[in-house]
Amino acid sequence: MKIIAFDTEDNSKGKCFLYDFYDPEIHEHYTFKTQDDALDFVFTKTGYTFWACNLEYDLNNLFRDIHGLLHYCYAGSRLLSAELKEDKIKFYDTLNHWPMSVKKMGDRINLPKLEMKHTGSTRVSKKMIEYCRRDTEITGKFVRAMSQIYHKENIELKMTIASSTLAHFEENYLYKIEHNFTQEQIDFFHRGYYGGRTEIFHNKPVTGKIWYHDINSLYPSVMKDNLYPKLEGFYETTNPNLDLSGMAYVDVEAPTTLSIPYLPFKHEGKLVFPLGRFQSVYTYFELREAQNLGYKIHRVFRAIEFDQDFDPFSRFVAETYEKRRVAQSSKDELMQITFKNLLNYSYGKYAQKNESTKLIPLKDTTLKGGDVILGDLIFRKEKIKYPRYANCVWACYVTAYARHKLFKALTQVEKEGALLLYCDTDSVIYENPTSLIRDSKELGEFKTENNGEPFRYAHFKLPKLYVLKTLANSTTYKTKGVPSQHAEEYFTTERIKYKKPNKLRETLRRNLSPKRTNKLIPNFWETRQKEITGKYNKRIVLKNGSTKPLIMK
Repeated sequence: MKIIAFDTEDNSKGKCFLYDFYDPEIHEHYTFKTQDDALDFVFTKTGYTFWACNLEYDLNNLFRDIHGLLHYCYAGSRLLSAELKEDKIKFYDTLNHWPMSVKKMGDRINLPKLEMKHTGSTRVSKKMIEYCRRDTEITGKFVRAMSQIYHKENIELKMTIASSTLAHFEENYLYKIEHNFTQEQIDFFHRGYYGGRTEIFHNKPVTGKIWYHDINSLYPSVMKDNLYPKLEGFYETTNPNLDLSGMAYVDVEAPTTLSIPYLPFKHEGKLVFPLGRFQSVYTYFELREAQNLGYKIHRVFRAIEFDQDFDPFSRFVAETYEKRRVAQSSKDELMQITFKNLLNYSYGKYAQKNESTKLIPLKDTTLKGGDVILGDLIFRKEKIKYPRYANCVWACYVTAYARHKLFKALTQVEKEGALLLYCDTDSVIYENPTSLIRDSKELGEFKTENNGEPFRYAHFKLPKLYVLKTLANSTTYKTKGVPSQHAEEYFTTERIKYKKPNKLRETLRRNLSPKRTNKLIPNFWETRQKEITGKYNKRIVLKNGSTKPLIMK
């Protein structure tokens, strides 16, 4: 892959005044002050892939007012890539491979990011050029270093880390994953695909010895330690043999005695773990475990059952985890990142949806039903055929095994009489005089956060919205979706105002309104307001702050 890194500087009002490109192969910068000069350079680089950290922002500056030249590919609202198809020039985002800032990339390669205060001025100073060039140099050298590691490890550098991981796994460990499921059968499996368990068990402030444990590489560990359905042989039934593997749509009832229910259920847009009676799709594994806890299956509406199980993942996980440990012992941070990412992104592609979201040049396509014309672009979101590898059933089993592992930890803590506070996918937090979970660095075992020490204070308001304080009185705020510099204010006051740039799709859509006289500009930083409006409702909150399960009827 021929690599060019690029970065832009603007005045936060949509006016870009500096463009820098860096070729890490020859260590050369190409710096321009005008959009025309910058684009003239880009169009000479046929066959190159341009990399940026936070790609959409820099593309908005580089292609200001001429976005219709590009083909944009999205996963939901996240930009995956863009392309000048006629010129065979691609644009990739480092965040889709290595989710870290330019500063953190620089730290990894011992090339510090420069500091500079942005005043809103468009004056191009020597210091500004040095600042921008350092960013592109960090990005270019980091991508080149990682691409060399990928090549050494027989990993193809594709659009995303998930795509690279799948290609590596198929090439080196298994085979090309294919199946004979119909599109409707995969839709059925998706109904039984649930994410991680995030619940608050006590939502008032708590003081004491508060222990926070994380599972080391949860998803890779359950991929290694469990069997999965062999995709070649399957059949439909309404009389399932739960000793086998499969997925079943059932009418199920939870026992009233459980304070921590087992089965997940999608309710009013949230994933909850209720008592009562409800209907949904589950893996056979979950249904077996649920029956052991006293759940009753009243009816099976439909099931897809598999003839055999097998072990597709253990060798891949074991070898990759060992390579990561070797990299850790030798303090090779880039190798650590490589193998950590291979493990963490190794199952998600099996649950890829049959949706395509794109912005396409209006001049390059014929309109279809559902297309939205946005200036010289078309926004197209459509159903497509599932990719050959997207069987979904493996992803259902991975997440089911993972939730089961967390469930065992939650029930252990409860059984020991501790005050259970919170859980989130691979972590459990509780208050108790002593730790109840052994600290370990091994794959799939729990490690104790805060260097093995307890916190002294915790308050959980909502999932992914909480505060922890250490014995030394340092404070950590978790406020998902809020800039870190506003975390304390948001948690304390439950509202903030902050500036955020306009994204391209949002800008194009909002500019369609005939009532809008002043057109929005991509990358214009507008003041936004965010506030907490709801209360915790995934469990029933009692007056003393403890919670109990919802009851489905």
